[in-house]
Amino acid sequence: MRQDELKHFDQFSYLYETYTGRKYAPKFVEESHEEYLDMLKVVFEKEQEAVDEYLELSDLPLQSHIRRVFRRAAADEQNHAVWVLAFLTERKMKENFRFNDKWYI
Repeated sequence: MRQDELKHFDQFSYLYETYTGRKYAPKFVEESHEEYLDMLKVVFEKEQEAVDEYLELSDLPLQSHIRRVFRRAAADEQNHAVWVLAFLTERKMKENFRFNDKWYI
């Protein structure tokens, strides 16, 4: 997932700089969550939001190579959401099967 996000950053930066002539300088906002499950829920929601956003952008009357970048990014984000959902499910299952510090699976 990290590699995909770095690829998206590079691609979006290139597009931004190519079409605006300005350096891409996003503001990064870090969210802190003490609980692993809370963090996974936020990440899942953000991945799903990114899918919707990228698909909307890919529907705009843009050049075909730009539409492809956004469609590929949407597909990557959907894949990330599936992975995060798997992590959430796995963690929830482990919590449900633990009793008195013993695992029951």
